[in-house]
Amino acid sequence: MENNLCLNGIKGDGICKSFGEKKVLCNLSFFFEYGSTSVIRGSSGSGKTTLLRILAGLIKPDSGTLSGIEGKKLSLLFQEDRLLPWFNALQNVESVIKNKEKKPLAAELLTALGLGDKKDMLSYPSELSGGMARRVAIARALAYDSDILILDEALRGLDEANVENTVAVIKKYSLGKTLISVTHNPSSLEANCDNTLIL
Repeated sequence: MENNLCLNGIKGDGICKSFGEKKVLCNLSFFFEYGSTSVIRGSSGSGKTTLLRILAGLIKPDSGTLSGIEGKKLSLLFQEDRLLPWFNALQNVESVIKNKEKKPLAAELLTALGLGDKKDMLSYPSELSGGMARRVAIARALAYDSDILILDEALRGLDEANVENTVAVIKKYSLGKTLISVTHNPSSLEANCDNTLIL
């Protein structure tokens, strides 16, 4: 039974992580089925981003095991936008699309996120507002051909006028993927999710 579960999702078992004398995660266990939508919630400093970095393979737990990530393609949206300053908005999104035939997806995503004007697409990160840059980062995360999509505070910096549309776009373009959303404030992105892990 245990092996079958591991084949069908992402499983953490007894994960612990400390930084110096500070324990951030202690004996954490969870299971996220492939294709499901999962939410990791908790207050600031509860270990949400640390768990995200473990899931993404950026750091290793001190103890415990993580399975179900091996061989999967991950797309990660950090709290920081991390846009390439020498690329314009369209080029930033296109940069993660390896199949030339799928390059039009970049403009499609930007348009869906309200950045379809030529001026917006050709603007460089330094010329974008915080909310616009965030939407470009979201478009880039969605454009990558991934199996697992991890979003760290995806709606950070977006005004109310853009939140609902952005949520709709994320849900549409992540369909069929394993979606893991990390947040400290519940939003419509987490509505009707399959799993909620509270730290």
